Amino acid sequence: MTAPAAQGASILDRLAPAASAARDALLDAVLPQTCVACAVPTPAGQGLLCGVCDDELRHAAALPRCDRCGRTVHAAAIRGRECGLCHREAFWNVGGIARIGPYSCGALRAMILSLKYRGTERTAEPLADLLAGALRREPWIGEVEMLVPVPMHWLRRWQRPCDHANLLAAALGDRLGIAVRSAAVRRPRYGPSQTRAASRYARFESVRGCFAPARGARVEGRVVCIVDNLLVSGATIHEVSKVLRHAGARRVYAAVAARSVLPGETEARLDFVSAHVASASIDGDAAVPMPRPEAQRAARDPSDARINRD
Repeated sequence: MTAPAAQGASILDRLAPAASAARDALLDAVLPQTCVACAVPTPAGQGLLCGVCDDELRHAAALPRCDRCGRTVHAAAIRGRECGLCHREAFWNVGGIARIGPYSCGALRAMILSLKYRGTERTAEPLADLLAGALRREPWIGEVEMLVPVPMHWLRRWQRPCDHANLLAAALGDRLGIAVRSAAVRRPRYGPSQTRAASRYARFESVRGCFAPARGARVEGRVVCIVDNLLVSGATIHEVSKVLRHAGARRVYAAVAARSVLPGETEARLDFVSAHVASASIDGDAAVPMPRPEAQRAARDPSDARINRD
């Protein structure tokens, strides 16, 4: 390289940081970036989460949980790979459940609602990052050969802004390098939303027979991981796992963004509330931490009341 060329390259190298900072400042002024969980403005280049929500999610992910059912429980209640609650539940037909955290985590809940009911597709990215981290900590992740999102009935898909489970599975597959098989299971029967089904029995009955193996499912002898956004009673995971097993899957696991509980059940609570989190009660639920933008919208957006479909 000649001396003038080398000098020019050196000048460009020195100007690059200033140019990058100027670009970020312009983006902040023209297209301000906001946190996908709480909508607080964040500096360009920081990522999709503000520091407070990121800390809250990391804390939630570190809470003790049951490997078998995904509930957030005190460490003393875990016996091997099961807890005192799921020890009495014979319906669990998956080898293990990975989840980011409990649904009582305000930042996690806000992202799930935003993706599911508002179609904010960029929310799938941080959810996939966090869920991929949870899966990498599972001893069975090396066995998984295929990710299968919980399918949505065509009528439900017409009612919703996006296929949230499929988006989450696609982003998760990219991060883990695992194939996504969206067509492995289909949902031929439309069922009512499980929001109003308060009991476990009602939830299991509402999804019974809703799912069926697709033609050319190609799951024979494979280890499969079901992907969904939320687990409440376990009914949906149970039905999809049953279909996959009947189609020949060798082993089935599940990965969900959050684990909730049925009314009357208890779980270990978060031991802190973020500075910009408010308590809100939705559709008769006990007060749970929610970011202020979500709490403000809950009163006027009826979709926020539909939070407990498993």
